[in-house]
Amino acid sequence: MTIHEDLAKALSAAGIGVVEVVPESGRRSAPNPTRISVRDGPRHLVHYQLFAWNITHEGKGRVGDNLRVQATSFGQGNSPVTVDEWVLGVGWSGDHGVFVGFDPWIKRNPGSSSSVHIKRQLLEVAAAQHWLEGGDNWDPRVGFVPSESARFLPWAQNLWVQKTVSVICHSVEVVDTDRIIVRIDPSRSKRAYGVRSSDRLAIFDKSGKNPDGYLWRVQGINTVTVVLNSGRNRFHYLFTCEKSARVRGQLETP
Repeated sequence: MTIHEDLAKALSAAGIGVVEVVPESGRRSAPNPTRISVRDGPRHLVHYQLFAWNITHEGKGRVGDNLRVQATSFGQGNSPVTVDEWVLGVGWSGDHGVFVGFDPWIKRNPGSSSSVHIKRQLLEVAAAQHWLEGGDNWDPRVGFVPSESARFLPWAQNLWVQKTVSVICHSVEVVDTDRIIVRIDPSRSKRAYGVRSSDRLAIFDKSGKNPDGYLWRVQGINTVTVVLNSGRNRFHYLFTCEKSARVRGQLETP
């Protein structure tokens, strides 16, 4: 069985009404993504697109407690689907009997690496406790054993709940009094990786101040490529935003 079929089987065993499990390629040898159709009420189906890989060691010559999902067929440039709330990403560790869910949105622009890094401790504790949430707040992980699979779908959907994110901007272009375009280097403001349309930004300058005192609703997201002195490419986000509300209370540090 593929990892996708194993997760679908675990979802069914946990009481989720799985109706269909079909690789989009039509071939089990090329299972990414696989469409998993789940019954949501008597007359409605939800269709998920599942990407799944084995969890492996970091690679030859590397030591330590980091493992990874080498998501070689994922990302904006080579993914056959648009990443939205119906796209799921998981890794599987046969040694621990644990699935690890991650946020596919983070890897939609993988740059030079599409690896999803996973701590060995997450696998070990999840195997013992059956469910464990971890990772960074901008790049979350959840480890779970097959019997806890029903909890994974709500976890994945919760990633798309609107949120307020504090970010450090590279520059701001003022369109008019109510609209701006914010440029962010995510390598310097990692929370930008997880920002989705309709999220609100609290924009800080490079000195760590929130100079305008407003929250800005994200209306659109684009990327631009930056060539470093080393010759490597890096991307910046361009967030088109609309003024949403004045800042009230304490903001989270970016």
